[in-house]
Amino acid sequence: MALALIPGIDITQGQVGGFSHGEIDSKHLFGDPVAAAERWIAQGARWLHVTDLDAMSNRGSNTALVGKVLHAARGRADVVLAGGIKDSASLQAAIATGARQVILDSAALADLDFVARALKEHAGRVAVGIVAHGSDLWAPDSVVDGADVLELLSQVDAFKCPAYLIDDVDSRGARKESGRETLVEACGIVRGAVIAAGGITRLEDLHALATLGLPALTGIVVDRALYTDAFTLAEAEAAIEPRFDPYIWAPPQA
Repeated sequence: MALALIPGIDITQGQVGGFSHGEIDSKHLFGDPVAAAERWIAQGARWLHVTDLDAMSNRGSNTALVGKVLHAARGRADVVLAGGIKDSASLQAAIATGARQVILDSAALADLDFVARALKEHAGRVAVGIVAHGSDLWAPDSVVDGADVLELLSQVDAFKCPAYLIDDVDSRGARKESGRETLVEACGIVRGAVIAAGGITRLEDLHALATLGLPALTGIVVDRALYTDAFTLAEAEAAIEPRFDPYIWAPPQA
């Protein structure tokens, strides 16, 4: 299966934002999330990964704005929605947006009975997010913080989870550009699809992921690098192509 490149739209304070050293970066914002969705769809994106960073960090929410992004994408691109989805109320609200798939926060893994019910009741619509620091789950302020990631994945996989979003971070919660051991191990034990997130700053990072040869890996989320013009969406697509030329970091010429 071909890898899907998924532009990320992380929303904080009503704008596209992101993380810096494990914290929401309020100093570097990248404008209107709806305009971002329109831009990536116009450039050919078939999937978008939309995250409410404020809801995820218990700093409020961007519910109305998320709805506008979903409306802009409807019928043009599928949306994976994340951020603050960790209990029945937040799950029902996320499902009601019409997103193609919603991702439970790592903190939701503190209640595996809830996770099992969510996966069963919303078959195919619910996925599980894993933020890993080495072999440990990174979920600050949650009782599940520090739990063994692979053990949790095995338990969730028994619930027939259809997909996982896996993000590798360091001890401060900052996304890692290398050290994808957890991703590789996870792809070896789960039966669902896996999407890799975080740590993509260069085209080489994309190419390295694409050449890992992981059958379970179906998508890669790219966020901040697209907004800082580190590379274009077309260049990113070229970097994950099997026929990619490592000496020419550009889309293939006609």
